[in-house]
Amino acid sequence: MKDYPKLGKSSSSRLVRELPESEWKITLKLFLSGLILLIVAMFFVSQRIDYIQTERRVRKLSLEKRAILSSLLPLQLEERYLSQLDRVENFAKQQLGMDFPQAKQIIEVKIYPDPVPEPE
Repeated sequence: MKDYPKLGKSSSSRLVRELPESEWKITLKLFLSGLILLIVAMFFVSQRIDYIQTERRVRKLSLEKRAILSSLLPLQLEERYLSQLDRVENFAKQQLGMDFPQAKQIIEVKIYPDPVPEPE
């Protein structure tokens, strides 16, 4: 009987059962398979977490964009109202006392490029 210690005096009196080589290989393969599955599962979980975080950021940015666009519309309407030429002209005449210039008030200004130095 191989699994039992020899009778008599020996250095080890405990009952020790040694696993055959093939059982160690099976245990090692099982452990490595479990480790690989754990790594793959962790990868998919991390991808899912990243997806959820990105989706939240996109939703938040979409809400910010919608808020900015909604605050932009009144400003565009005000710009259109304030830039009407008839309104500006009436405001200039009535409130500021401005009028079109007369012919003697017009001064023509000509702008020339910098003079080129004459060669010596």
